[in-house]
Amino acid sequence: MSAQVYPYLSFECAKSAIEYYTEVFFATKQYRKQITEAQAEGFGLPVDKLEDTTIHGGFTIAGVDIMCADAIMDAPQTSSRVSILLDFGTDEITEAKNLFDHVAQSQTGRVIFPISKQSFGGGLGQLVDKYGITWMFRIDPDK
Repeated sequence: MSAQVYPYLSFECAKSAIEYYTEVFFATKQYRKQITEAQAEGFGLPVDKLEDTTIHGGFTIAGVDIMCADAIMDAPQTSSRVSILLDFGTDEITEAKNLFDHVAQSQTGRVIFPISKQSFGGGLGQLVDKYGITWMFRIDPDK
């Protein structure tokens, strides 16, 4: 058996989150499907402003596909337990540092520690975005 694993994130407004990740993380391949009127009625949601809702969406950051949706049934809970590792090869050090620096300079989150050499021989940096998601930027010397 073989399966793919994808981060699946819930947001109060996934449409805004997709816009944020496009601007701050240079996300590509964005897609979004809004909630239909029938779905809204089934979930007990108001049917006005459906154009701002997302039943399923996604984007790609540094080659990592991430899926998302509105947290329809409950308010999304911010958790420091959600981490996404972006694993770069040594030939991508400049790209990794540029992306990390761009996110850090956006001032929409906080840097835990900048990308620096680690005992395992590669590099690692960590930051938390405005949604409370921890992003780990790893430079893998064996990749």
